[in-house]
Amino acid sequence: MNNEIKIVIGSWGSYNECNERALGSSWLTLNDYNDWDEILEELEKQGFELDGIDEELFVQDIENFPAEVENWDYVNPQELFETLKKSRILDDETKYELMDAFCSIEGYREWKQLVDSYEDRWDDDIYLWRNFAKLNGVEVKRICHDPGENNQKVLLDLFRNSKTAEWDCVLILDPSVLSDDICSFLKYREKFNLSGKRIFPVVNYKEENK
Repeated sequence: MNNEIKIVIGSWGSYNECNERALGSSWLTLNDYNDWDEILEELEKQGFELDGIDEELFVQDIENFPAEVENWDYVNPQELFETLKKSRILDDETKYELMDAFCSIEGYREWKQLVDSYEDRWDDDIYLWRNFAKLNGVEVKRICHDPGENNQKVLLDLFRNSKTAEWDCVLILDPSVLSDDICSFLKYREKFNLSGKRIFPVVNYKEENK
């Protein structure tokens, strides 16, 4: 399961002392725990002195979560666990997929704010390009996503060939890739609307339109 999120919990006290717990706990699959107290029990079994040197905990490593979106050393593992539980991504793969896409673009803290505000309804105003394509009868011809490439250049090259291209629309997960200026993005979109093509940003907040 993709939504099996695993973490290693570290202790700043043990890390700084370079003792036997300096490398943190064993890998903990967060889906296996009902509440934070169960995790504390597991840490105690592994020798953590939670009322002493190991009182200050941090996320030492993480798996099956967009790791590059946050400096996990400064994230409290209890806060992370309770956010994941509240969001229901640990038992709902569709919500997990939405979180993965959203965090990759907006970051963990933006996503956490949504969960803090709306709990398991955090995803009511977010949709993905797959859903958009399905709902609008769009046939996906090509997916362009390569973090190692200049994505703006890829898009501009695609647009330059638009008159002879077979595609009718471009679904953009992050409009800032095309332009950081929203007015410039809207001008691009208007230009292609007039030529019979369409540009859609497809991971959006829709609250501002309510």
